[in-house]
Amino acid sequence: MRTLHRRQVLTLAAGLLLAGCTTSTPTPSSPSSTHDPWTDRGPITFAVEGGAGASLQAPVKAWNTAHPNEPVTLLELPSTGGVRTPGLADRAKAGSGEYTVVLLESAATTEFAAKGWLTALPASQFATDGMDARAVASATWSDALYAYPFSQDAGLLYYRADLVERSGGEAPLTWTELRSTCSRVASGRSGLSCYAGQLGSDPDLTSNVAEAIWSAGGELVSAEGTPNVDTPAAAVGLRWLADGVNSGQIPPASLGWSADEARRQFDSGRLVFLRDWWSAGARLGSGATASGLKLGTTGVPGLGSAGVPVWSGRNLGISAKAANKGTAGDFVRFLASTEQQRSLASLGVAGPVRTELLTDQDLLKTRPSLKTLATALATARPLPTTENYTDFTKACRDAVVPVLEGERNAADALTGLQQRLGEILK
Repeated sequence: MRTLHRRQVLTLAAGLLLAGCTTSTPTPSSPSSTHDPWTDRGPITFAVEGGAGASLQAPVKAWNTAHPNEPVTLLELPSTGGVRTPGLADRAKAGSGEYTVVLLESAATTEFAAKGWLTALPASQFATDGMDARAVASATWSDALYAYPFSQDAGLLYYRADLVERSGGEAPLTWTELRSTCSRVASGRSGLSCYAGQLGSDPDLTSNVAEAIWSAGGELVSAEGTPNVDTPAAAVGLRWLADGVNSGQIPPASLGWSADEARRQFDSGRLVFLRDWWSAGARLGSGATASGLKLGTTGVPGLGSAGVPVWSGRNLGISAKAANKGTAGDFVRFLASTEQQRSLASLGVAGPVRTELLTDQDLLKTRPSLKTLATALATARPLPTTENYTDFTKACRDAVVPVLEGERNAADALTGLQQRLGEILK
């Protein structure tokens, strides 16, 4: 027993000696909490492009009245060079946080998210229940929500119902019917052209071309995401637009019109038909009111049946470098709320992404054209999703404009576009 006790003492002494000779490295303590940027509050800036500023002044004013310590400054940036996002993209690329919340085209959201320009939105704070699935998909990248759906839209055909009805016709379903209606209506009327859209260097040129190609049975990109535009069907769609310009039914001058100028030409009675978005309807009709013109709205026509409209929309993104994300998040949810969606839809400036509002009877009484929008949305298709949206739209414009101007044939242009899209989408 005595020997055992002595060994225990020696073992303990050796352990103490070893401990005394060893340098102890303290374990760094973890902070008890990590700062949550969604709690930061204060003034923010809301940047928009593409003529959307006027329609958003009322909700911004409503927010500022209710939140005097967290005011929103609305900035409208011009569209330039046939692209709708240059101002937003340039500042984001520079790492600027000066634009807190940005209003993006749905097709541009993927590029902004992929390049790290947007903040991922926590699913727990940004519910998407009841929103159009295409709108949610357009705001999602890499399985995360990077923007909040705000509005949806579709291409429509506006027409002079007074002239069409007087000629004994109805709203055209096909391209042939559109041409024949124009021939009847424009006969003996000088200064009246058949049709215009957003062509030339307009940011919506890609949508106009996509509708023509889809409505002829062609594609821009396959279901697998590879270019598929070099086909006879796609050439038929593009030739329909080019033949319209060559024949004069589409005024050659319209290749230089902005979207606003095309609307002015239609509103002043110089066009029978105008391809535009549903949301453009709020800016049409002043001429009808002044001169007794009657406005009609229907779906885009196609080769042998109804055409395929482009689905589009706008998303609300929060800049990755922005401060006061707590205020930004609340403001984004405010704009996408049912109350604000209802108000903007009643004015005809933003189609609601909350699908229940498309069939809301009280809203339909205020804005009957919502029924036309709902019909168009049922068959509308979004433009291809790409992380290189700016390059994609530029490639389409560079290929198509020479065809519309009569300097290149459709088939050759689409062969070149196929190759260029292969480089962009790889």
